Amino acid sequence: MNCRILENRVFSNSSVDSILRNNFVEARLHTDGLSGPRKTRNLDLQSKLSSSVANPWLVVVDPHTQEPGQESGFQKADGLASFLKGAIK
Repeated sequence: MNCRILENRVFSNSSVDSILRNNFVEARLHTDGLSGPRKTRNLDLQSKLSSSVANPWLVVVDPHTQEPGQESGFQKADGLASFLKGAIK
C-alpha cells in the first residue's frame, strides 16, 4: 500500500515533483509480484544498490560513479522533499 501512496500522493506533490523533475532521472525497480529470471535480476540489482529489501525503498545513485548514496524508506511529501534536497550535490 505504501508504494501506491508514494506513487499517487507523494511523487505528485508539487514540491517533490519539482525537485525530481529538475534534479533526478527516475527509475523504478519492481521486485514484488514477479517470477522467474526477471524477478531474479531485479532482486540482484536491488541487493547491489540498496541496504534493504523493503518496498518501497528509495536509493539515490551517483550518475558519474553509479555508486549508491542516500537511502530511505517511505516518507510523506515534506520528508521526501528534504531527503531529495539533501541528495543534490
